[in-house]
Formats: sequence, C-alpha cells, structure tokens
Amino acid sequence: MALAEKAQGFFVQGLDMRSLRAMMGLASLLCAEQSFLFRPGIDQLFSGDSPLYPEAVAVPFMALFSLVFVVVGGKWRSVNKNRALQVGACICGIAGCVVSTATDWPGSALLATALFLLFSTTMLVAWMERLASVSSMGLRGVLVGQSALVLLGGFATSFLSHPLWAAVLLAALSVSLLLLDGSGGESEPLLAKQPEATISRRPVFGLLLVGFVVGCVQSSVAQGGTWNQWWNLGMGVLTLFLLWLFLCKVPDPGHGLALKVVLTLSFAALCLMLCFPGNGNAAFCLASSAFGLLWGVVYLIAIEVVRSTKQSPTRVFGVVGFMLYAGSVPVLWVSMAGGVVGDVRFLGLLIGLLAGVTLWVFNDRSLDGLLRGSPEGSFSAPSNADVWNALASEHGLTPREVEIAMFYTQGRSAPFIAEQLVLSESTVKSHLAHSYAKTGVHSRQELISLLEATEADNRPPSR
Repeated sequence: MALAEKAQGFFVQGLDMRSLRAMMGLASLLCAEQSFLFRPGIDQLFSGDSPLYPEAVAVPFMALFSLVFVVVGGKWRSVNKNRALQVGACICGIAGCVVSTATDWPGSALLATALFLLFSTTMLVAWMERLASVSSMGLRGVLVGQSALVLLGGFATSFLSHPLWAAVLLAALSVSLLLLDGSGGESEPLLAKQPEATISRRPVFGLLLVGFVVGCVQSSVAQGGTWNQWWNLGMGVLTLFLLWLFLCKVPDPGHGLALKVVLTLSFAALCLMLCFPGNGNAAFCLASSAFGLLWGVVYLIAIEVVRSTKQSPTRVFGVVGFMLYAGSVPVLWVSMAGGVVGDVRFLGLLIGLLAGVTLWVFNDRSLDGLLRGSPEGSFSAPSNADVWNALASEHGLTPREVEIAMFYTQGRSAPFIAEQLVLSESTVKSHLAHSYAKTGVHSRQELISLLEATEADNRPPSR
C-alpha cells in the first residue's frame, strides 16, 4: 500500500499532463533524429575506407546550428514565441526527408542531414523552453522518462526496414504535441521568492571545456567499434540508470559530483580503448553513457538558468548545444586530414586533456554556485521554531537533521553548512538525504513548500 501511494504521488504530483506531454514530445523528437541518422543510404556520406560514422558528421552540424542560436539569441529570445521560425524549421525537416530519397545525387545525404538537423535542433530548443514551466519534480521525471522512451523507441526502430518513415512520423508527433501545449513557453521562476540571480562566468567556461573534452572522447572511441542494437541497448540502459540515480534518487548532489562521474566514465572509456583496442564497443558504451549523463545534467542547469535569470532562452540553450556537440569537430578535422583517430598519440592527448579537466572539477566548487545569489542567496523560507518543531514531530526528523535543513532552506550550500557546523560535506549530504526521504520531497524548493504548508496548517485561526 505504501509503495502504491508513493508511485501515485510521483506520477500525479510530479508528472502532470504538461510534463507527460513534454516527455513524449521530447522523446519523439530524439527518436526521430536517431532514426534519420541511421537510415538506409546514409553510408554514401563516406568514402570506402573513411573511419567516419554518421553521427561524427551530423554532430558538427548541430554544433553549428546551436552557435547560430547563440548569435541570434538577442533578437529571437524565444523559439516558442516565434511562429515563423517554427514553421521554417518544419519546412526544413520536410525538405530534408524529401531530399534524402534522392539517392542518385551524391550530395543528397549530406544536404538532407543538414536540413533535418536544423529542424531537430530548433525543436529541441522549443521543447527545452517548455520544460522551464514544469515543476521541479516533474522536470527531473521528464528528463529520466524521455531517456527511457528514447531507449525503447531507438531499440524498436533499429529493426525497421524503413526507419525514414519512423523518423517522419515521430517528428510529426513531436511537433503536434508542441502545438497542443498552449503554455506559449511562459516560464515560472525557479523559486518564486528568490531574488534575481546572475550567472558566474568561471563555471560556464568550465562546463564548456568539460563538454568539449567529453564530446571529443565519445566521437573518438565510437570509431573503434561496430555499432549494433544490442550494444546501443546496453548504452541506453546504463545512461538511464545514471540519470535516474542522479536526478531522482540522490537529493541535490550538486553539479560537480555528476561531472566527476561523467569524467570518470570518459577516462575509463579512453583507457579501455587504449589498452584493449578490441573492446571498442565497450569503450563506446561507457563514453556514450557519460555523454548521456552530461546531456541531462547540463540541460537541467540550463533550465535553472532560464528560470532564475533574464537571459534569453534561445541563447542559453544554444550555448548548451554548442557545448555538447562541438567536441566532435576536432575529430572530424583529424579524420578528414587523413589522421587516425584511434592512434595512440591522439588518445594520449585526449587523456592529458581529460586529466586536466578532471583535476579542475575535483578542486573547484564554483559549479555548484553557477547562479550567484542561488546557493548563498536569501530564501524566504519559514524560520519559526514552532514550524520546525511541528515538521520534525510529524516526520520524525532528528535535531541535527532539523538544524541542517534550516540552513539549507535559507539558501546555504553543503560546503557552507559543513564549515559552520564543523562537519564533513558527506555527513551534511547524508543528513539531507535522510530528511528528504522522511519528508518525501526531492528538492530544496519542495522542502520550502512543505514548510510553508506546515506553517499554514499550524497558524492560529484569525479572530
């Protein structure tokens, strides 16, 4: 009975109709993109002995289009509010599908890929804008749920003899769900009572460097193996598990912790590729899972930025797209110049870059303070002792858990709390995890909302 109540609470309170629509629409778009990239005839993009594979050519297009959004983000602040841009993107998608059937023209596959990816990149920005209006709990559920749907959809379409038709139908479904959502892309603030936050530049450049190196690693090790649907299934399962663990189970672990796992997986993939060249598929599985976790984490960060600042959503999501996909560009250049991406020297260079980025992430805490005013800002959470006593009595919180939770709901970060209470960060996070589990919340904002509800329930009636 308790399990059923928890499941009902998650799906009803966390994943409302808007969240479910966003989850299905985003998953449909990503599945359509995957089906299109691995359609029959895509091999004509490459010469006989070229080490390139479809995504190694497609991803630079996505980086380019994301960079365009960064440039025009000042003028076109929102894709959702620009119907002409959406219609133009849909026309490009249709044109890409039509051109892809012209197999007698040598450049048709390249042009078709560029047109369809322009459509998918634009629609991805539109869906991410819609996610800014989803609740904190629903947002995490959407990111994990879409990963599960993409896993199932990609596995199913890999057995189809005509995946192009699947790409067309899935893309149409995604666009239809986007049009059915009447929200217009209006976003709600991450914390309604939080002052306007500003972005710290140092962690942004750090994230760009992490994305560049991880993308480069994934594109490099991918060319050492042979893709098949079973390895792709294993990669999807591992990615889904990591997203579920960090977004739903670990309470507010901090962006730095997730990036440490991403870099560790990338380093393991490179070492596996370097020491055991015959295990290219296993290395690709690890590297792609690291990229999948990075994808979920950075888009979660981007949505927090859009909610908490006045930055242009188009520009913010364009920066994220460029960060994720620009890493494949050097790999493409090396391959086109006749170099071997799997060469020991090239992999050694990547390991050196990866080691430098890893040292920075392990020694820098600025990532968890990406938004100035957010981690150490002033939150208007109830601080009345009677409210906390009532909450502790109702949910069985210990005095130490209450003490840490009081700091936490006032906007203090785990390192700050650890320093003030002379505890280790792991101890602070452990107490927070216990508090989350006892109260049934999943984020700082939900804990503040629970406090406000407790305060309202215990407020004496007005005379």
